[in-house]
Amino acid sequence: MTRESYGWQLYCHQLFKAKLDDLESEVEELKSKLPKEDFIKHPEAKKLKILSETVIQKVPQDPTSPNYRASNILKKHKDWRRVKNSPAPRYRLFFKFFKMKSSIFYGWFNDESCIRKAGDQRDVYKVFHALLESGKIPSDYYRLKNGSYDL
Repeated sequence: MTRESYGWQLYCHQLFKAKLDDLESEVEELKSKLPKEDFIKHPEAKKLKILSETVIQKVPQDPTSPNYRASNILKKHKDWRRVKNSPAPRYRLFFKFFKMKSSIFYGWFNDESCIRKAGDQRDVYKVFHALLESGKIPSDYYRLKNGSYDL
């Protein structure tokens, strides 16, 4: 069943889901090993909490917000949006919404292997742009829907 929030149906592309599943597994393992006080302070637990709040609450409140525009950084993929500083200052989460279908697709979020560093080969925007250009993450609704999961 598709999750809805603020009237938007929420989906995640398979690349987003794989990263989210890995993070959830890591956090579950931490939860079983650490005392509660240490667990809630752990960076990965905080990251998952902020990421969850962002995709379920923050973005669906207004995915059209100008704050999510990536300006010219994504070149011809300007219809993709990004959330800055989620879950930390050099992290980005990328999504696309389709107003006519009331759907939001979360495409990808970065990790420590590629953080925001302008000009760097592993800059998060360069990596995401390459994923779009290669077709690993499609931009049209039907291909996105076919390659995505209910959130």
